Amino acid sequence: MKDPRIENWLTTEGVKWDYLDGVALSEIDVEASKRNQARVNAPIIEDLVERYALAYIDGSEFPALIAWRADSGRLVLLDGNQRLAAAIDLDQKAIDVYVCSELTEEKRFAICWTANSLNGDPGSPLDRMLQAKQYHLRYPGLPKNEVARRFRIKSEKFERELRSDEVGARLNQFGLDPEAISLTNKDRLHAYIASDVQFREAAKLIQEAGLKGGLAAEFWADIRRARTEKDALAVIDAWRERPEVADLIRQKRFNRPHIPKSRMQHLLDRFSGIHRFLERYPDLVALEVAGHDEVMQLANQYKALAPLINTLVRQSNSVRAA
Repeated sequence: MKDPRIENWLTTEGVKWDYLDGVALSEIDVEASKRNQARVNAPIIEDLVERYALAYIDGSEFPALIAWRADSGRLVLLDGNQRLAAAIDLDQKAIDVYVCSELTEEKRFAICWTANSLNGDPGSPLDRMLQAKQYHLRYPGLPKNEVARRFRIKSEKFERELRSDEVGARLNQFGLDPEAISLTNKDRLHAYIASDVQFREAAKLIQEAGLKGGLAAEFWADIRRARTEKDALAVIDAWRERPEVADLIRQKRFNRPHIPKSRMQHLLDRFSGIHRFLERYPDLVALEVAGHDEVMQLANQYKALAPLINTLVRQSNSVRAA
């Protein structure tokens, strides 16, 4: 059936569309439509399909699907895979479709990845953020505030997440832990430091000392007053020598708490979960939102763990032998 919300949304997005009543299901390329979907984990959710099927049986009506016509002449869905699957299960012969025309690839992705916010499952805030980030990577020329608008995310939050990711990538590059540095300190690393040397040394100090609150604010004030890279590095060295900072570093180094067995079991469970996830969704379609860069980052982190784990095993064996 027609849905004024969808029509207004498509028009607002500058999309040309036609409403077609009773399109034969044979006109729809089902497999291509499954590949052209925005869900993070799987293109078809069986429970949702079953709910749609039961609703169809009860006489409920749903908004028309959204599609575009491929070069083959068949329709490829931008929204509505679950409803189409339910219609197929019920042996329906036709379904209503909004057919969009004159779409660029960028516009197709935009519609596909944001339509669920109007119809169906809009996804969690995390899902929308992951999709928005991947969309930004795919189409970097589109303004960030426009990407945020399309995925219904506050622009300030989206930009801050992008900054955090950029800083996190640099921290990983220098062997530092992004999780050990607060979001506020990441913002300041992004805003105040461009030089790799300054970045590495400042981030290392923040991580080792756990700088936060007023002490961190004072450190960044000193960094901002530095005129040259040499001055900034001198500031960092001076801060390392400050008694209260040196005490913080010593405390973090020598007073680390014992890792409880439950925490180690939790880590093992997380590793097993990642293993099962990749076994279940090993194809690029399922990992579309995660993206190639994130998959490579995951692989590199696994590789980086090997020498650390070998060292821990040697230490554990030596303790047991003693």
